[in-house]
Amino acid sequence: MRSLTHWVLTTFASPIGIVILAALDSTLFFWLPFGIDAAAVVLSMRGVAPWWAVALLASGGSVAGALATFWMGNKVGDAGLERFASTRYLASAGKRIER
Repeated sequence: MRSLTHWVLTTFASPIGIVILAALDSTLFFWLPFGIDAAAVVLSMRGVAPWWAVALLASGGSVAGALATFWMGNKVGDAGLERFASTRYLASAGKRIER
């Protein structure tokens, strides 16, 4: 367990790791509660990068992940949404939005 923890900290508590973790955290496929927060604190405390650079890296990664999610949703479109949710559920969700 100690080696796994060491691997996670050394991987994600680096400048490129912050960007990757923030991008993954902003997608629909990966979610780690307080993961990016903890990695940013560890990276800032280690003094590898200034705190403002860590914040910029995390923000840039988060925007990249959100753009990837938006792009996937745009490609799938409304027709592809029916593969993931039933037509009845989508119809009831549409009625709630219109109100």
